[in-house]
Amino acid sequence: MQYLVEAGNLLKETLSAQSSALLKRASVVNIEGSYDHAERILEHVDTEFKSYSPNYMPFLTSNQVCVINCPGKGINPQKIAGFVRDGGWLFTTDWVIHYLIEAAFPRTIKRLDGISTGDDVVKIEAERSPITEGLNGAPEFWIDGSSWGIEPVSPHIVPILKSQEFKQLYGSDLIMAGFKWGYGRVFHTTSHVELQRSRAGGTRLEDAYSSLRLLSNVIIQKQAENIRKKYR
Repeated sequence: MQYLVEAGNLLKETLSAQSSALLKRASVVNIEGSYDHAERILEHVDTEFKSYSPNYMPFLTSNQVCVINCPGKGINPQKIAGFVRDGGWLFTTDWVIHYLIEAAFPRTIKRLDGISTGDDVVKIEAERSPITEGLNGAPEFWIDGSSWGIEPVSPHIVPILKSQEFKQLYGSDLIMAGFKWGYGRVFHTTSHVELQRSRAGGTRLEDAYSSLRLLSNVIIQKQAENIRKKYR
């Protein structure tokens, strides 16, 4: 997909030398999904990753980032909770909130009750965070039809991306949220990281770039943490 190639080139141009070096040293595990395909994003990020079927969950180590694509069915919640508790970082999308997050990380976030979205494109507002570094302006985010919103249960949930337009439609402004669990962190986003598009129906470079940059920032920050731990 040409727009992903262009977004990947833009990512390389805009990342600092330090961030690029951190990406190259990171270790990412991608668990494939039926509806989201982060591996197509990761192919354009200069980092090491391996993809697995959800029917085969590999051994995970605390220095890794694990990406679980929608829907996330059939994955052992205890194994994922243990991975994060020991220091791993988890990035999940859309229906994973119900099929995995609620069981693995109770009383943190849950599916927004009774809400299944339409096919919408909304403007997002990025909170000030290392995870949102490089997201300039007001990117648009495609909420795929039948996506599930995020309802915070714990007061310790950290908003990362918000949308007032989404709130007007569905009652919650959360598009992406994060929280700590033991020594690790969890990041969850409504809808999918792949196939972002604009209101006009086409894919804008800046919207594809936003997906690459968000996922890259998570990987960069995890690798930076790994290095800090190593030299403590």
